Parts: sequence; C-alpha cells; structure tokens
Amino acid sequence: MIVAKVISIISIIVWLFPAIKQYKTDYFYFFLVLAVADPVVLLLGFVLRLTAPFTAPFLMLMQIGSLRPKKLLWLPFALIFLLIFVWFIKESNNALHLTGSIGHLIIFMMIISRLIDQLSSRQLLSGFLVLLSTYELINVLKVLIVITDLMNGITQFYIASFFQILFGIVFCFISIKSSRFDIKLVRD
Repeated sequence: MIVAKVISIISIIVWLFPAIKQYKTDYFYFFLVLAVADPVVLLLGFVLRLTAPFTAPFLMLMQIGSLRPKKLLWLPFALIFLLIFVWFIKESNNALHLTGSIGHLIIFMMIISRLIDQLSSRQLLSGFLVLLSTYELINVLKVLIVITDLMNGITQFYIASFFQILFGIVFCFISIKSSRFDIKLVRD
C-alpha cells in the first residue's frame, strides 16, 4: 500500500509539468487531462467512494476528445452512452478495466494515425509521437496485465507505472514542436 501511495504522489507531481511544456500545442489538453487524472481519481475515490476503474473511462473520453478538438459534437452523446454503459457494468471491475484499455487503444491508434500521416506527408518520424504512442501502448498493456493476472499483475503494474513516470519526465522537455528528436527519412 505504501508503494502505491509513493507512486501516486510522484506521478501527480511529475505529470503536472508536461502539461506546462505542451501549452500552446495541439497536445495541451491531452496532457492537461493526464495532469489532473490522478488527483481527480483520488478525490472521487475519497469523497464519493468511486473506484479508479469507474472514473477512468470518463477521463479517457476527455483525452480522446482532446485529440479531435474540431469534431467534439459527438462528445455529449458518447458521454451519455458511457455513463449508461458504466452504470450497468459497475459491479465488474474487469469490465471497467477493459473499457479503460479499449480507450487507451483508441488513443494509441489515433496517435499512430498522426505518426503515419507525418511519415507519408513529410517523410518525418516524429520522436514525440513515437514516445507518446509507446506511452499509450504501456497504458493498454498495464490495464490488460491487471485484468489477466491480479497477483503478479500488481508488480508489473508498478513497473509500468515507474516507466510512465520516466515518460512524464521526458515530456517535460520535449513537445510536438521539438524537432531535434525527429528523424528525416529522405535526405535533401
């Protein structure tokens, strides 16, 4: 239990700074949701006794919306659908975790799509997008590990959380505008 608290505190502190670095980029709201996710989950758990698997899908929906800011007309409908869906499966933590994993998979696919767009249009491999997609893939795997093997999954969950904190530290220093981590695939 102490390890979980230490990881949570470190994670909350670390993830505040990438949101600042991403200010005025297309990824600001995405990182802002990451910055407030742990405090919101902890607060809702403490005040309303809602578990993380119950609140995470809503935060995930906000992240998905942040990656498609011009097409948010679907967001209220998706929020209502998600609320009804989560209400019906609230007794099953595995189903709630799976919902979160699917959300992370959608985010992963959206980031990969942007990476492919950059590859095809500019012959450029964005280091930022590679790191962000890797971070999201870790999220997918982290949740699936918890679902499939609870006893050993906790240790692997902590290991994944440690690496995610490292990613948070890296995102304090790079943004989508950081071209020094990009790889040009065609020589001029």
